[in-house]
Amino acid sequence: MLFVIAFIIAGFLIFFGGSALKKHPIIFYSAGAVITAAVIIIDKMTKPASGFVNDYLIGVFREGAFAAALWVLVMYAGALTTETKPGKTIVSRIMPVRGELSIFAAVITVSHAVTYGLTYLNRFNTFRKNNISFPFEFTLTCIVCIVLLLIMVPLTVMSIKAIRKKMNAKTWKKIQRAAYVFYALIYIHILVLYIPKSRSGNTEKFISIIVYSIVFICYAALRIRKEIIKKNKDINRKPVNAVTFAASAILVGTVIFLSYGTKPESGAAERSPVTVQTTTTASSDENEKADETVTTTVAATTDKDGKTAPTTTKTDGTVTTVSGAATTSTSSKDEDKTEETTAAEEEKSAEENPDEPVDEPVQEDPVPTEAPQTEPAQPQTVFKNGTWSGVGLSPADDEGKDFPGDVYADVTIENDVITNISVTFQIDDKEYYVIAESVVIDRILSSNSPDVDAVCGATRSAEGIISAVRDALDQARN
Repeated sequence: MLFVIAFIIAGFLIFFGGSALKKHPIIFYSAGAVITAAVIIIDKMTKPASGFVNDYLIGVFREGAFAAALWVLVMYAGALTTETKPGKTIVSRIMPVRGELSIFAAVITVSHAVTYGLTYLNRFNTFRKNNISFPFEFTLTCIVCIVLLLIMVPLTVMSIKAIRKKMNAKTWKKIQRAAYVFYALIYIHILVLYIPKSRSGNTEKFISIIVYSIVFICYAALRIRKEIIKKNKDINRKPVNAVTFAASAILVGTVIFLSYGTKPESGAAERSPVTVQTTTTASSDENEKADETVTTTVAATTDKDGKTAPTTTKTDGTVTTVSGAATTSTSSKDEDKTEETTAAEEEKSAEENPDEPVDEPVQEDPVPTEAPQTEPAQPQTVFKNGTWSGVGLSPADDEGKDFPGDVYADVTIENDVITNISVTFQIDDKEYYVIAESVVIDRILSSNSPDVDAVCGATRSAEGIISAVRDALDQARN
């Protein structure tokens, strides 16, 4: 963790370089200014790739971890002065250089303030350009950071030895008490940034909240304890110590409880369709096979004695004997041949028996045949109706600066039209996915396709939405 690493480095710096800081403060201030400028230039202009140098050597300044560690040393030095003996602890080494250390910490803080200040300014312009309401966390963070700078700058200037000597001691001391508000706002700033990420399952941020809560809450308790002891020098310290410890433990436990969260489910296989509405039309064999059989009516012939002469027809290899005045038989391909044979026999019979009347063929009403019932053809659609869930990955940039996270999308489809998209993010920065959600979803709905431009001020979050929508559409495809 960056803060722990930074705290160890800061401790070594004060323990071994405290006297040098007191004798040659300008060298430390200049070194801090050079580091600040280098961090800003490297981060904003060269965009270094993820690695040890970027994540730790540069990250410890860019993320504000080293500055926070220096401020913590300044805080605890003031809270523990009554508990230490001169020359025996690191606290005793800090007190003589507390003013110089505060100035050095302020210079280092500028690297964090400028780096993330530019990022937040870019987000502000993106929100305004796309007419997006500012998220609560974004607004609160901006307010807290502005107040922090408004407090830090004048306190830093008044900590310069030449200026401090020109001020009234009591007035200077009263103004310096604003530092307590400054320390409290640092903790609030950390909670505002980290709690949403911790509640979404970010273990690193959850551990950071635990560490920072212990540091800042215990400092507040020790500071209050110091004031109580200072006003009541004869007070029994054991009960005070017990109350201080109990109050700190309760507050730290409460913050930890409120900050804990788990990651949302990941993997498209675990997210089945929410609602599926689909109609399937089965085709029968009767509709697929053509029935060539037809029904016809033929007449029988009679001989000299008036008896009916059987008539034999052959249909598709089947011999059928027709007797009586008339009958109905089934024929297909040889129908025409059967009719010709019957007509020839009737004509021959008439020539042999000219005096006998010829029976006229009895015409029967044709038996009507019903056409096979078929269901009306269903319109062909690309997607099934309903709401389908997909998962996509919000990728890291080319330098790997931002960590990827899963994005989930519930896509509602009606007659091949995307009617609604609801997304859930696993990534950390809410400001980014608020931009992506507000801009890219409208583009997808307007074009009825995920093939849209992802550039919107939150490109990687937008790409995660597009990927998740595509996954949902693949599941809904017929």
